Amino acid sequence: MKRVNVLLTFILLSAGMPYAYGQGLISRSKKQEITIAKPKKSNKKILGTDKSPILEKPTVPVDVIIKKGQEEEAKNDFYEAIKWYRLAAEQGDADGQYHLGRMYEYGRGTSKSDYEAVLWYSAAAKQDNAQAQLELGGRYKRGDGVIQDFTQAAQLFQKAAEQGNVTAQTLLSIMYAKGEGVTKNVDEALKWGSIADKNGDPIVIWNLARIYRESEEYADAMKCYHILADKGDAEAQFEIGYMYVTGRGVPKDYTIGIDWYRKAAENGSSNAQNSLGYMYMQGVGVIQDYGEARKWLEKAASQGNLQAKTYLDKIPKQ
Repeated sequence: MKRVNVLLTFILLSAGMPYAYGQGLISRSKKQEITIAKPKKSNKKILGTDKSPILEKPTVPVDVIIKKGQEEEAKNDFYEAIKWYRLAAEQGDADGQYHLGRMYEYGRGTSKSDYEAVLWYSAAAKQDNAQAQLELGGRYKRGDGVIQDFTQAAQLFQKAAEQGNVTAQTLLSIMYAKGEGVTKNVDEALKWGSIADKNGDPIVIWNLARIYRESEEYADAMKCYHILADKGDAEAQFEIGYMYVTGRGVPKDYTIGIDWYRKAAENGSSNAQNSLGYMYMQGVGVIQDYGEARKWLEKAASQGNLQAKTYLDKIPKQ
């Protein structure tokens, strides 16, 4: 009998006729959502590990149901979309639960509800839906609809990251860099940052370098710059040179610093060209050479480096 009801629902929904179990056809004029065994609210705070509303498995292929929901959502018919997502979600499908949670989060086809969003994200996350784990982790990190809990956030990001979710990999690396919800660990931060970088996040390592630099953890910032420099990033090469010239995170060494400035300058960094030109102009770490100074400062100035233009005016006319 359950199988007949589900198949009947699928046929009626496909024909555009809203239907609810035990209620028969629903008049469109009422614009009433279908409700199938709606989970009862509890006074208990919803957590990712709480018992979630997972019912019987669908007898109609859920990929067909989810696809139908996505098609309706793409047409901005959120009222129809949420009915399809609910049909899958309340039969225990993780993708359906994630999509239903998202609809509640943004108030699409229904009233916006943090409670319902967390409820359905939790159900999907419990079934290892990476996107739901990411969204739920973000809520725990922000304290959005749940009590703020960095540990819970990090655990959810970890699960999503291990499934290849790039955003989760990035956020997890940052949590390791800051020590939020986990023990601060530069190796873990760089591990997950490097994975995210490889999987398509081009700025994650720069963000880690910024975090370490702002907290004056220069040695850890240097590790980030080296990862980038090894891939030919001219600005990272410049930053390494600057760290050696100023003695941040490493012993001050003009020779090594100038070598990095030169490498970065040759790779097109206007900051490195300006700094190298200045070193030659002042004779710092190198023999003073106005010709070399002018060469590098002109290259920097041609890229719009205003400081280089100022230095050029200070070089004696030959």
